[in-house]
Amino acid sequence: MLEEKVSVIEHFDVLDGMTLTYGPSVRYTDGKILQDYTDEPFGRRDITLPAVSPNTVLLAGPQLAPDGLNYWSPTAAGGANVHSYLWQLTAFAYAENKLTSALTTHTSLLVAHAPYRTGYPDEVDRATPAQRAALTTSDHRDYTNASFSPVLAIADGLNLYATVQRGTSLDPTQGGAIFGKGNFSEMSSTRPA
Repeated sequence: MLEEKVSVIEHFDVLDGMTLTYGPSVRYTDGKILQDYTDEPFGRRDITLPAVSPNTVLLAGPQLAPDGLNYWSPTAAGGANVHSYLWQLTAFAYAENKLTSALTTHTSLLVAHAPYRTGYPDEVDRATPAQRAALTTSDHRDYTNASFSPVLAIADGLNLYATVQRGTSLDPTQGGAIFGKGNFSEMSSTRPA
C-alpha cells in the first residue's frame, strides 16, 4: 500500500475561532491472497487411514502434485485466492469551529473515487478459465463520508458530546485484497455521550 496526501491548514477569526484542514489524497493498494483451502485446514486427507504412514508427505500450496499442478485452491470460495489493484482518490476537509468558549463543533467530509481490478493470482494452476473469468472485474465505487460532532465543555475536564456520521468503509480481506463492491460497507451511526 502506498499513499500520498497533501493538506492545507487555515485559521479564521470567526466567532471564537475556526481551523480548516483540507486537501487531496491518493492511495494505491496491491493485495494478493494465496490459500490452499482444498487441502488445508478442512479438506486435508484423513491422516489416520492405514495407507498413510508417518513418512507420508501431504502436499499443499505451492508444492507440485504428480500432474505438475500446484495445490493453491482452485476456487475463490471462503476468501481464497484473489489479486486486486485498488486506487482511492479522495478529497477531504475537516473543520473545528469554536462557537463559544464552551461549545466546539467538529465537521468532516471525504469524497472518494475508487477504481479497482480483481482477478486470480497467476500462481493458481488449478483455476479453470471459467473460474478466472468469474472473478475478473474492472469497476469502481464512488462514496462520501461525513460526520458532525458538537462538544460542550461543562467543567474543566468534563465534556458532553454527540456524533452523527454516515459513510462507507472499506473492508478488505486478508492481505488487503478485495473481491469487489461487497468489500465497501455502508454505515451510519449516532452516538450521544
